[in-house]
Amino acid sequence: MKKSILFGFYLILCFGCNSKPKHMGQDFIKFDGYYFFDAQLKHLENYDFPNKKAIWFGRLDVKTSSLELIEVDTWKVVKSLELVPYKETVFLIKGYENLFLHLESSSSMTGQHSLRFISNRDKLNSFLTSGYYVFELRSIDHCKRFLQNWEEEVKRTNCNKEECYGY
Repeated sequence: MKKSILFGFYLILCFGCNSKPKHMGQDFIKFDGYYFFDAQLKHLENYDFPNKKAIWFGRLDVKTSSLELIEVDTWKVVKSLELVPYKETVFLIKGYENLFLHLESSSSMTGQHSLRFISNRDKLNSFLTSGYYVFELRSIDHCKRFLQNWEEEVKRTNCNKEECYGY
């Protein structure tokens, strides 16, 4: 009997520790995809993200509850953040004490959702930086073209980049 119970605990531990990340749920399918960080992640100076100023894109994978951060120097994923549900649209970022992700759904017809990094899981206004969902982005190649077009717009409008675009 003791062996059966111990074996049961062993199985639970093995499957619990080695289980795949959990799907975020059907309510979050609309958030799945690529996000553009127009201010990069330079406002996250207190966190250990590599090359923050070169991270312009993120890919939220609802199936694996992860956010991949993509830098534009190499167009590679430089960090993958594991997301754990906290409440409603707020997720804990595994490995970070005071960094959370808030998914904000758009109420407009365009459906441009946002992904916001916040410092307090219970205060949605504890905003650090954000990115917005771009429906047309389906691959790294799409991201490359999008960034090129965006930079051309910055030049064309002759705007002070820091004020207008967070550049």
